[in-house]
Amino acid sequence: MDALASGLDVRLDRPVTRVELAGGGVRVSSDDGQAESGSHVVVAVPLGVLRSGLIEFAPPLPPERSRVMTRLGFGRYEKVVLRFARPFWREAGWSHLVLFPPDPAEPATWIFDLEAFGLGPVLACHVFHSATGQVSAASPDAASRWVTDRLAAVLGGPCPEPVSVAVTGWADDPYARGAYTHVTPGSANADLDLLGTPLAGRVLFAGEHTQSARVGYADGAMASGIREAKRLLGVPTVALGRVDGPPR
Repeated sequence: MDALASGLDVRLDRPVTRVELAGGGVRVSSDDGQAESGSHVVVAVPLGVLRSGLIEFAPPLPPERSRVMTRLGFGRYEKVVLRFARPFWREAGWSHLVLFPPDPAEPATWIFDLEAFGLGPVLACHVFHSATGQVSAASPDAASRWVTDRLAAVLGGPCPEPVSVAVTGWADDPYARGAYTHVTPGSANADLDLLGTPLAGRVLFAGEHTQSARVGYADGAMASGIREAKRLLGVPTVALGRVDGPPR
């Protein structure tokens, strides 16, 4: 991220509340009353934020675009990351796992062995959909206990206590409101491409939800940013970071 931001004027803690077409350009207002004006704006907030109404557009987004945002899905996906004193799971003879609960109505969870990637004795539990309620509304200790209880069932005995725990909370973050876009019954990949179409040639959009090739993935989000940079500059390619001179 530091390399991508090299030489740029990045301003944090200024939540945007309004994006307006004005005077042949655009005006972007933040919640502290400040505003920035320019020729174009790239709106790169997640789909969950777009459809929450947190940002006001003037004029309002076209009805078809609003309908597309409503019918697309925006999924829940959280992680509970546990660091242990030692990789005890290797002693048990396993590494990555998919855990299927006794109740078939409950979703499975994925356990990734980060020690296999040289990151130390760390397990990352990926929690999806309805199971996210087990961790997103819980304290880190309760979320940790939920995971270690599942691990204990696999081990057939007590699971060691983790030495540290980290729990994501994307669904509860007002500037995320979820984790990834998905195509639901009644929607189509073309809906995603529509969300990547500029408005009035001046309000541009980027993010994993604005393209159909890699929806739901970080590389899809980055590719959409490169797409909009090329559109703004009117060039077939762009260079990232600093290349023998100022950022491009």
